[in-house]
Amino acid sequence: MAMTPRERSLKRAKLMKRLAEDLDAVRAQRLFNTAGALRALSELGLSDGLWSELRQLLVEIARIPQREPIFPRVRRFDSISNSLLWASLALSLTSLLSLALLRGSEVLVFIFMVSALVLLNVAYALKLYVLAKLRWIYSKHIDEIRSRDDLLRRAVDQLLARMRGELRKAGVEPSSVTFKMYSGDYSQLRVVKRGRGGMYVLAFR
Repeated sequence: MAMTPRERSLKRAKLMKRLAEDLDAVRAQRLFNTAGALRALSELGLSDGLWSELRQLLVEIARIPQREPIFPRVRRFDSISNSLLWASLALSLTSLLSLALLRGSEVLVFIFMVSALVLLNVAYALKLYVLAKLRWIYSKHIDEIRSRDDLLRRAVDQLLARMRGELRKAGVEPSSVTFKMYSGDYSQLRVVKRGRGGMYVLAFR
């Protein structure tokens, strides 16, 4: 069933809000996985001028880890962690099936459950290692992101201006929408209050 113009505008506004908050997090060096932002740019059909420059920046940020000699090992550990998570899930399901079908085999069920927990803990330990190494890699290149601060701020401001238009098309009062961001210097927004974790609660002016 086709969406109404109002539904289409609401969907675009929600996507713009999420993208604006993601770009703000990238600007604050709190988000380095730019895949979601790149997807949102494509879905919104933003590709010319400023948006082309922004897309290039987001791709460059995503590729930063690949420039480090340690990256192949980090990627391998991440792959192992994913495999262990799936194995843990399989063992958990097997233990449940064993409990239902092989009544009286408590020892077997116990072995499956313990094995699943061990694999789960190892997988999470590897994930923590991967995250720590990725943070270390990005900390080495943080000046590259900071040097493009103006581009990210301008992109958020333009995105907010477009979002305001979509909200009005949908019959929603822009000032009723709030954002959680790390920076409070956007021309389209005003600070409502200081939130937790160094974030601001913002709303349209």
